[in-house]
Amino acid sequence: SDYTARVWTVPELQLEAVLSGHDDDVEMASFSSDGNRVATASRDYRVRVFDTTGELQLTLEGHSADVLSVEWTPDGSRLITSGDDGTVRRWDTECGRLIQTIDLGGIETDTLALGASGEIIVGNDSGGLIILRNGNPVAIDAHSAGVKRLLVSNDRRTLVSASYDRSIKIWRILADGSLDLLVTAVAPAPVWLRSAAI
Repeated sequence: SDYTARVWTVPELQLEAVLSGHDDDVEMASFSSDGNRVATASRDYRVRVFDTTGELQLTLEGHSADVLSVEWTPDGSRLITSGDDGTVRRWDTECGRLIQTIDLGGIETDTLALGASGEIIVGNDSGGLIILRNGNPVAIDAHSAGVKRLLVSNDRRTLVSASYDRSIKIWRILADGSLDLLVTAVAPAPVWLRSAAI
């Protein structure tokens, strides 16, 4: 909430770089697969791309509301973003150009993840998961409240969804991009699930 992201060494926790320049809260940061770049999503409606020394490389503008999620494609050539304007956007990371805007009907989308076959899986404030593959959105009623975090395993074949309905669900991502529910766990009543890690 100080409008920055920070890069630290592990396990020493030595500060390596401060990624600054946003005008509102930074909601998410994501490393490129080669580890040389960091993308940040912010409530200032922008995405920024930095190198790991904190040098700003790109500022991506186009969202009309808070940007809450940002993910790199595996080859590092694209960024996928989502946010409170109910859109998913694809960006070219070389020139910063907006490639595609996918309108999801205005429903706030806090989180997204990428599957092994290139599908984009989006979690929205209605508790739904939307699978975008080959331009065809498929909706799944996954939770009874907003989906706040999606994660995929390193092989991109397992998905975790965390929701304000206090449940965490683990899904298998099938070869056709559909989802098969494996496990559901429920957190204690005081817990509002905002994040998770694999």
